[in-house]
Amino acid sequence: MQYFKTLFTSTFTFLKQSQAYFRSVLLMHGFLLLICLPLLSKASYFILVHNQIQFLALSNLPALIHQHPIALLALVGIALLILLLAFFEFTFLLLSVYFIQIKRPLALQALLKMTFAQLRHLRIVR
Repeated sequence: MQYFKTLFTSTFTFLKQSQAYFRSVLLMHGFLLLICLPLLSKASYFILVHNQIQFLALSNLPALIHQHPIALLALVGIALLILLLAFFEFTFLLLSVYFIQIKRPLALQALLKMTFAQLRHLRIVR
């Protein structure tokens, strides 16, 4: 029971200290969920319709490679962009939590700059 009391107290304290970050986090989530992901979804739908591809599956992968290599590359690019956005969001949230923990408020622009700086360190192959 003491564990849950400590957990609840620390969670409440964390949320109380993080009020300055709610706006930044909500704006970032809203941008990603309401703008970026629908645009990428529409782009992938456009690629599929334009190339008359009815569905994506492992069973039609050889046909995509031979008949629609450009479309396949575009879809792989969209998938990589979605992964990059997921990494961006995770980094943004981790930096937010870090600055909440050290009790140092940070503006959205500074948080975005730091997140992009972390993205520059991302390497595909090591």
